[in-house]
Amino acid sequence: MDTDADNIGDTDAMVKVNFTVTNAAGGTPVDLTPAWQLNGTDGNLETSGLANPAVINYSDSKQLLEDAAWTVAFVGKNDGDNILEAEEKAEITVWVSDYQYDAVEGLHYSLGAGAADPFIDAAGDLVAAGDSFSLQITTETGAPLTIERTLPPELDGMMRLR
Repeated sequence: MDTDADNIGDTDAMVKVNFTVTNAAGGTPVDLTPAWQLNGTDGNLETSGLANPAVINYSDSKQLLEDAAWTVAFVGKNDGDNILEAEEKAEITVWVSDYQYDAVEGLHYSLGAGAADPFIDAAGDLVAAGDSFSLQITTETGAPLTIERTLPPELDGMMRLR
């Protein structure tokens, strides 16, 4: 699992989490159609308009982001759909901060705008050094997968969490 940190306002904080999943040997295919995507033109994080049967909930000591924003990229062998099948790997990115483009700042991370979006809204609620967080991934088939991690005492731009 990797996490990216960046500066939002005056706070160094985790802005997204990346992890790779595979299907168990002989396992049922899993639909990983994402509700979010990166715009191919300007890189903005935006809704995909696709129905997504998989749900990822993010939580920490300050908040719960139900149905968090996440994107998926298949790595290596894949057949071009959003179904995770035998011998395929998918990198899932959970976005706890918005990622937008504007002419002044270019691509940048920002706080959410309220309960209507799936992002952390207040600078005081950002996930900082030493904080713990949890992800719960629920799909149409199989048991939920829960991942819990604690950030190190000092944040770098990209960190591998074990």
